[in-house]
Amino acid sequence: MKLRISTLLIVLLAFIQTAAMATAGTITSAGVEKFITSMELLNQADEKNLLSDIDLDMNDDFSDVISPSGKMIIFTTASEQLKSNPSDHTVLKNITKKSGFSSVSDWAHTGDNIMMVYMRTEMSAKEFEQMKQLTPEMIAMIPQEQRQMLKSAMSLMRAVENVSQADIDTFAPYKKRFDDAMDD
Repeated sequence: MKLRISTLLIVLLAFIQTAAMATAGTITSAGVEKFITSMELLNQADEKNLLSDIDLDMNDDFSDVISPSGKMIIFTTASEQLKSNPSDHTVLKNITKKSGFSSVSDWAHTGDNIMMVYMRTEMSAKEFEQMKQLTPEMIAMIPQEQRQMLKSAMSLMRAVENVSQADIDTFAPYKKRFDDAMDD
């Protein structure tokens, strides 16, 4: 029984750490297009890895990437952290405006939503089923320091599971280009 819980926890944590994350919401083709364009421009201008230098909290409760309600906030957090470096924030602001966003906040919110849809496209029905099989008793067997992380991850999984088919369909034609933009 312990091995099964540990395996589920490891699979969940590995997925969350490697997947891009966001908040669920209605996305548009125009929003996806603008966001991908912004990431491509950031990659071209990113001599010092503007976004990769962001210190996201991935080791305890995921509070920098998952809101208490289970929504993705990875780009919101990144944009907030960049405010402490005015020159980097200006680069981000200029690129988001050039990409057609009204503000950095608009860009971050759109990116968070897209990442949530992306996560949904990457997860299988089996992974959702495995999460549903975690009982309170199983969770109680997990060390206390890892419980909050698991609860945050489960909250995220519930939000990801509720991503609409319309959002998935809107995102589908852009998936390869999105993957390419995020891998650069």
